Amino acid sequence: MRYFVTPSNPNVFLIGIYENQLYGFGKKNEKLCLYQKSIFDNCDWEEFFETQINVLKAECCENGLHVASGIRGTEIFITARDKEFTHVFSVDILTKEFTALKMLEKLYDGFATPDLNLCCKCLSPVLRFLGYDDDMNLCSFMITPRCYNKDVGIYRILIYFNQSHYCLLQMDSNSYKLDSVFSSNIAVNRQGEAFSIVEKENGRLKSIGLGASWIESVLNIPEDLIWHDMSFFHDEKFTFSLSRQKRDDDILLQLSYLKFSVSNRFLTSSLDTTFTVDSNFPSFESVPFFLSYQKVGVKISSLKKRLIGVQPHFIVFQTTSNSIVTIPLRMLSLSESAYLSLRQIPEPSLPPAVPQFMVFEQILNFINYLFGRKSKKSVDDRWMSLNFIKKTLGLSKNFALKNN
Repeated sequence: MRYFVTPSNPNVFLIGIYENQLYGFGKKNEKLCLYQKSIFDNCDWEEFFETQINVLKAECCENGLHVASGIRGTEIFITARDKEFTHVFSVDILTKEFTALKMLEKLYDGFATPDLNLCCKCLSPVLRFLGYDDDMNLCSFMITPRCYNKDVGIYRILIYFNQSHYCLLQMDSNSYKLDSVFSSNIAVNRQGEAFSIVEKENGRLKSIGLGASWIESVLNIPEDLIWHDMSFFHDEKFTFSLSRQKRDDDILLQLSYLKFSVSNRFLTSSLDTTFTVDSNFPSFESVPFFLSYQKVGVKISSLKKRLIGVQPHFIVFQTTSNSIVTIPLRMLSLSESAYLSLRQIPEPSLPPAVPQFMVFEQILNFINYLFGRKSKKSVDDRWMSLNFIKKTLGLSKNFALKNN
């Protein structure tokens, strides 16, 4: 399975994937700013939407921010803390329409205290849709951590708002801490119950934990399941796990649909996709991953109605060394495959005795020769980024990779 690694700014944190675009957030001039980049592109992040909302830096991390985020449909949802208040807003990806929910400040004194930890680096909190109550005319979301911190534990923040955008925040009183967690990666279901890795033996996952505010159970992993790392992804409907098995010459990855309930005492994991990558594949031991997929109808002869399945498109995660790793799981278009091949061309090193401009001009002349064009100047963009190729070959600024 082919994968690729792109550089990333350590001060920009992933929100998720929409079609062929990655979205992230960071701080610009003390204000929260949203960023965007093509999932294939070797470029830096580009500014997508600058808000006028101050954002509080987390005290537990060097560059963490008190921000929870998620994508639902075409909208990015953000919860951000400043020094005195918590903001909840959305930005439409297609129109850039900004919608700020109306917070009633007198009700939220507790959300302005240091007790509310939304550190995007330590906890990587996700903001996801819960449902819509027709009787009360309320839309509900919740915030849960994707990484475990023993000083914070497991929490669930509920967000309710109506059609007039009046918003109510409620901290679930059943916050709790787990007795033993080996890996910081956790899955938290809609009820606030947690799935975690509690023990490793000789690098292999040995046991998992299922926790709630009132109980914690430990289950041994069957001997025939050999996994060394596991990470998780949530959205409004599903929880997925990504497992990693180190082998002699390569690495086996397995993407599975995960469903569990502590109160109802069940745990199911259905196999979705397995694939191999080379032994240099980066580790995701302490980071969550992101998944994009398409819902598809699955016909089963014994049933009258089609079942809803998922067709994965991309797996993405941001490593601790601030690179973005992408695994394409759908068929790539011709232009996408061609661009990934171009990215494999190494950036030439410059011999000390040869002036830099001469070597670079030779490279440009060679590329121009292949494509039948002439370039009169060098470009400053990162090597083999889309902007580098567009400027070098004189392509339109509107040129983009097609996915069909």
